[in-house]
Amino acid sequence: FYLAPTECNAPKDSIMARLGEHTAKDNCDPEPIKGIPYMATEDGRVAIPAAFNKDTTYTVVWVFTDAAGNETTCEQKFAVIDTTVPNNNICPDPVKNIDAKVKCTLTFEDLDLPELTINDLCDGLLVGKLTGEVQQPGGTIVYPATDEEFKALQYYAGTENNFTWTFTDHAGLTSTCEMKVIINDSIPPVINNCETGNDATYEMSEGVCYAKWEDISKLIVIPLAYDECEELIDGNGSSPLDPFEIRRYHNDTLVTISRDGDEAWKADPFPRGTTRFV
Repeated sequence: FYLAPTECNAPKDSIMARLGEHTAKDNCDPEPIKGIPYMATEDGRVAIPAAFNKDTTYTVVWVFTDAAGNETTCEQKFAVIDTTVPNNNICPDPVKNIDAKVKCTLTFEDLDLPELTINDLCDGLLVGKLTGEVQQPGGTIVYPATDEEFKALQYYAGTENNFTWTFTDHAGLTSTCEMKVIINDSIPPVINNCETGNDATYEMSEGVCYAKWEDISKLIVIPLAYDECEELIDGNGSSPLDPFEIRRYHNDTLVTISRDGDEAWKADPFPRGTTRFV
């Protein structure tokens, strides 16, 4: 017997209408003998209850008694089945962004994930079972499923991690909530050899108004930068970052802009005066 979505038990009338009526024939009694239903329990037969609980299998005993008081029985089994999954209308936003501003790794507590519960219509409080897909260094994915496993992990800047809460009622029906946690790398790169005092002077020949990059390249120190978080999650060790954008100024007037490794700024001549690199 399948329950409607708003039902937690089956009323007697509905069950008996589904089971129908049963009769027996007796050689000595001219009329059919109508069966009387009882519910079988460990303590014997009892009267049919007013309602039948969900997620339960019952046995009904039909008793047929003739005019002489002789009786015979037959049994009929049925189950009351819950068909409604837990209502997961409490799911949080499916995406959560966290900015890693101080260090490249976070703890499970830093993620501040909610503890989700559902108040199921029939089964009361259901606690969500948390599982996850967590990105680790080198592209490895791990699948924690216990509190201990979640707390033992580090959560890295620059990763996207998936978490699922599963709610299971007493009938074994489930519903889920899902969340993607994006940990943004908000820590700027570390720049080496960018100290003050790296200014250089190039003396131009008489009658020459411009210098070429080849003339001054040995005097210029292009600093190296490292992204600590990227190196940590890639698992490939330290590798320098190329400048994403290079600006060249002459007497505080912007001369050229180059991006993404474009070295056009080297092709333009460098005029007399102060040229400032950023």
